[in-house]
Parts: sequence; structure tokens; C-alpha cells
Amino acid sequence: MNSKTMKKINHRSIEIFIEWLGDQLSPEEAKKITKENIESFIPKQQYYYDRGSRLSKASPKGIKQKIKKYVRLGVEVENVNRSMVGV
Repeated sequence: MNSKTMKKINHRSIEIFIEWLGDQLSPEEAKKITKENIESFIPKQQYYYDRGSRLSKASPKGIKQKIKKYVRLGVEVENVNRSMVGV
């Protein structure tokens, strides 16, 4: 993928992660989450072990992986939503 597309995918994965994380937290805590401080909310362990090492779907890397699959199928990055990614 070219760098412009990857940049869009990276931004979209963070947006979807923030949206998902906001649903997991209380409304007061969800308002505190921004793109600037998202690093403190990203899980340290993004992989888990189940008959081999697997990437967690609830991490920005896992979300990015799913978005890339949809982009390869022809879906625009902006049209990928949370239900498509599965978080």
C-alpha cells in the first residue's frame, strides 16, 4: 500500500479505537480521551497466545489489520466502521 493510504488507515484505526474505548468507559472518563493522550490507553500487550501468537482485535494494530483487508477488497478507508472491524 502506498504511504497516503497507510496514513489514512492509521488515522482511521485510532478513531475506531477511541470510539470503542469510549463505549467501555464511563462518559466522564470517555471525554478525557483524545488522539494526543491515546498512548496511555493502548494496551501494553497487543498479542495473546492461543495455539500460537495472535493479535488482539481490541488494539490499534488489530484494527489496522482489519481495515487493510477491507481496503484490499475495494472499500474506501473512510467507509470502514466499527461493526465491519468487529470491535
